[in-house]
Amino acid sequence: DLHRVDRRQRQMCIRDRWDTEQQQVQSAVWGLARTLRTEQRQLRCVCVDLPMIDTPVTTEAFGCVHLNMIDSDEEEIVIRDDGTYVRRLVECSAELQALPQAKFASDGAYIISGGLGGLGLVAARHLLLNGAESVVLLTRSGVVAYDSSDMWDEVCQYGASKVTVMRCDVGDSVAVSRMIAEVRSLCGRVCGVFHAAGIIANHDLASLSSPSFVDVCDPKVTGAWNMHHSTMDSVSYTHLRAHETG
Repeated sequence: DLHRVDRRQRQMCIRDRWDTEQQQVQSAVWGLARTLRTEQRQLRCVCVDLPMIDTPVTTEAFGCVHLNMIDSDEEEIVIRDDGTYVRRLVECSAELQALPQAKFASDGAYIISGGLGGLGLVAARHLLLNGAESVVLLTRSGVVAYDSSDMWDEVCQYGASKVTVMRCDVGDSVAVSRMIAEVRSLCGRVCGVFHAAGIIANHDLASLSSPSFVDVCDPKVTGAWNMHHSTMDSVSYTHLRAHETG
């Protein structure tokens, strides 16, 4: 539930350990905080990333030393031993802008969750245009998105030797493990994962119920976690795609 707070009150999202699972959780919490700031501007929601502390100084005390930063307009703050950092948008270097178009491996498969949706089919076309020889489209419903039939026809032109459709609920870890084993038996190895699965259930946070929140998070968040754990030993690419609606 959301609670109205005074701007002087502060919400701190703290990570005090450096293990991978907590980094994943922090990313999700910070993303939720960005949505909260957009929808509920009257709330003062500040995220602070603290380092792992091995001294007798507690995490809470360490954060209090830097509360003067939170009194500013900054909304995301990272505190490290060498200083305090805030988020800024900067233009990438000329070297990055000049990078060549990526080429994808031809000796393995690329798996796309939400493969029959608009984002999934765009990813499939991009992979096939740039060297991929095997693309696996995962779908829970088995139905092509209503506004993506033209893109589906375009992808199908590459033929069954390059495009495979599999039924899989990526929110089910057992189903994901079985699917990965099947893909490896057919294609030899998994080269990359593009996670575009998701469902649309538009609500603002104030009207979002716990069940509807879980329904939306299951394919997107739990699905990403399951795909990551099933392929983390082999893939070269893991791309997580957020859904955008307007």
